[in-house]
Amino acid sequence: MREIKLYVDNEEISFAIDKHKILYGENYLRKYKIFSKIEKYFKTKNDDEINSEDVFLEGDPLNKNDFLFLKIVSNFDFEEELKINSKTLIKKYLELKLQNIDYLEELNTLKIMLESLNNNFVSDNLNIECNGKIINFSFDEIDNRELIKLLNVDIRNLEYDKISIYDLDYHDTILLQLNIVENIMKLNEKPIFLLIDCYLDEYLLNKVLLLNSKDSIILINTNTKHKVERVEDYLLVNNYVFDLFDEVTLYHLMDTMNVFINDVSEFKKIITDYISGNNNSKVIELMNII
Repeated sequence: MREIKLYVDNEEISFAIDKHKILYGENYLRKYKIFSKIEKYFKTKNDDEINSEDVFLEGDPLNKNDFLFLKIVSNFDFEEELKINSKTLIKKYLELKLQNIDYLEELNTLKIMLESLNNNFVSDNLNIECNGKIINFSFDEIDNRELIKLLNVDIRNLEYDKISIYDLDYHDTILLQLNIVENIMKLNEKPIFLLIDCYLDEYLLNKVLLLNSKDSIILINTNTKHKVERVEDYLLVNNYVFDLFDEVTLYHLMDTMNVFINDVSEFKKIITDYISGNNNSKVIELMNII
């Protein structure tokens, strides 16, 4: 179990996490700020001094080099992804995949062919000489990066017919991202720090929770009613932020309730009912205090 700590609007937010943490509740603004703070931290330079802009892991500023940061969103831009731009999920997958395939013989053959083209065709037919100067053309030596640029990417159905990105439904959009991320997790030596910030019905949420995350960290933003496996995996984000892994937090909430509760197991059942959408008088009382 690890601890993540960050500051949002000068408020300290800390929580324990095993493989994933589900941010559940009605305070969309605070959840947005938590996710934005983490994304900004990964995408900006490290300062030499420790400050409140840092994200902390186990009490120390999180070392961004220890993780590969990824994000799954509902407005996934497939048009940009299929161009294999520098920061796309698909490009990251291809870079890792090509590192793990033995195709040295084929790559050497391509290099020899390009060298032959440079020596026997390009220099004789494309170069321009003017006043003792030469405009020189040549094919670059090919490597993984150049190979990826040569790849065409499209989406096809099981019959291998090409389909438009506009034929993808919402589930397709999320599941394709999940599948790419899962492949990256298998190929990447470093663990992943993954933010999942999109609408998840129970089917999609279960798919997320099945990710073989190893040492990765997965933060999930959802407010969909669903079956609860482990109360400890939840961070309640409403008027206040409560880490349900922390038993001190659980007992504090129990003491605040205006109804009698026998023990912490019964209280966890109330929380489970709240997240599952099984409203009763005790769930309504819980909603009034969180």
